[in-house]
Amino acid sequence: MNLPNMLVADRQDNLIEIPHLKSAGIKFAKPIFIHPQNLLPFENTEHLITLRNRIAIGYDPSLQKCVQLREWDGAPVFPVSADLSMPDISVMRCAYTSVIDAPRLSSHSHTATGVRDGQVVIAACKLSQSFFPGFNILNYTPNVIKESSLCETYGNFAEKKLLFVSIKKCDESFNTHFHKLLLSIQPHVDKIILHVDAIVPSPEIFTGWCKAGLKNVLLSLNSAQSRFFDALHAS
Repeated sequence: MNLPNMLVADRQDNLIEIPHLKSAGIKFAKPIFIHPQNLLPFENTEHLITLRNRIAIGYDPSLQKCVQLREWDGAPVFPVSADLSMPDISVMRCAYTSVIDAPRLSSHSHTATGVRDGQVVIAACKLSQSFFPGFNILNYTPNVIKESSLCETYGNFAEKKLLFVSIKKCDESFNTHFHKLLLSIQPHVDKIILHVDAIVPSPEIFTGWCKAGLKNVLLSLNSAQSRFFDALHAS
């Protein structure tokens, strides 16, 4: 099998390929090597995250087991994970061991990474229509998808009256355009699922979505401060 090499980073976030170790991910609670069929090329290297104060784990083919890697060429190295964008779905998270003073991780996907044939790869699969049977899948890009061409570009809503919308960018300009888009979609569909994997700049954005017909919201917040929860509930 053409297993990907292990990928780590130094204190300056320089990426380092470890040629004698293979990339590993976590399956349930156990680190294992990543099967080639679970790999996708990953060009968004700016979305790679160095997991400092954690010990990288790779697979050693000669020992046929996973091992820790703390240093490379005499300098500390750390595991590298990927923050995925839709329509990619993580299938294995990054393998590492935490230490006592390790900082809390943010709520990114922290997908396992590696290097194969000189290219960064991730343990992920593409979002498929089979994941949402009966739904049209729309990966929303502001100022690219126009209301007038939506039905023509993204399928016949008369046949599939369900829509799954993935959103990766959310700012004020996005809100204005997307509010109009929601209003234009509504006559053509029975149900819309919004997957917003982005920072929402203000609670007022949800108010606009609710006026456009949004009925239920499931939120994931990075902050435990009550003022953020209160502002969202008040909107």
